[in-house]
Amino acid sequence: MNLKEIAELAGVSTATVSRVINGSGPVSPATAERVLNIIEQQGYVPDKIAKSLRMGQTRTIGFVVPDISNPFFPEVLNGAQAVCAEHGYSIILGNTNEDVDTEAKVVRSLRVQHADGLLMILVDESGSTLRSALGARTQVSSSGRRSGLPIVFIDRYIRGFEYDSVIIDNEGGTTQATDYLLELGHTKIAMIHGPLTTTPGERRLRGYMKAMRDAGVPVRSEYVAEGDFRTRSGYEIAGRMMELADPPTAIIGGNNLMTIGIFQRLADMGVCIPDRVSLIGFDDFTLAANLTPALTVVDRPMADMGRIAAELLLSRIEGRDESATRQVILPTRLKIRDSCRRCIDCAVRS
Repeated sequence: MNLKEIAELAGVSTATVSRVINGSGPVSPATAERVLNIIEQQGYVPDKIAKSLRMGQTRTIGFVVPDISNPFFPEVLNGAQAVCAEHGYSIILGNTNEDVDTEAKVVRSLRVQHADGLLMILVDESGSTLRSALGARTQVSSSGRRSGLPIVFIDRYIRGFEYDSVIIDNEGGTTQATDYLLELGHTKIAMIHGPLTTTPGERRLRGYMKAMRDAGVPVRSEYVAEGDFRTRSGYEIAGRMMELADPPTAIIGGNNLMTIGIFQRLADMGVCIPDRVSLIGFDDFTLAANLTPALTVVDRPMADMGRIAAELLLSRIEGRDESATRQVILPTRLKIRDSCRRCIDCAVRS
């Protein structure tokens, strides 16, 4: 089976097959899926990959991210890339655009290219998409036991899979942010969190709820809303909250992009930060310190996440570590800037 025969079976040109294999040009999702299906069915291995496989490795690592436009993911990638380059590995990037179907296609494409291992920040934390996309090469059992292709999960923990993971203390981060606002006298604190089907979404909400409960401050349902980690959702939800008869005096954004959306909507509505509303974002980013006012954030060690994940993965690939599955949890810290102030209009807490 060669490239021409694959093209004939798929009803496309050899150039299209080459673009699918190498990720070197635009191909429609339907066409890419058809080509990948035929490649998998026929067991086709491109010549340059076959040569690498005879040597035992391709020395490539697949890096799967949900949204490359989010400043968090390039920072993680930079950390991973530094470690991989030091050990002579290249990274193949796959962006899934927060879409489950695209995620499956990206993972299958990385399998076709015979990446030696995968660093994965997944959309679908149920594991069903991943299990289907990985297929026989990893021999993932129904219990998710680690076998075959080495994988390290980053940021989002996939339950039921026995693979290493690197996450951060999501709950502690929002607990710290909420406690800070409570110390400033705020009781009407809103939380715009991410999807509850994700580790960051669920655990960041949990931290907010814990801090409010421990302080004896009731949580008002209209102050809690689920976004999708995108700018638009933060923008729209913040608008609805500020139009309430009794709007919040402080808002916590569940990630950097939603916080940018919140910041923009407040500016568009003429709502002054922090005089009228205090704002804290989860994740630092380059412009956060240069906004007016400079944004208070829950910061996490993004490059360290990528570096540690890559080190874990390479230790598995190279057989230097046969220990049990590990989960590394990194701390967060609150960077206090200018976007929060004492709530002079709030009732004094007892």
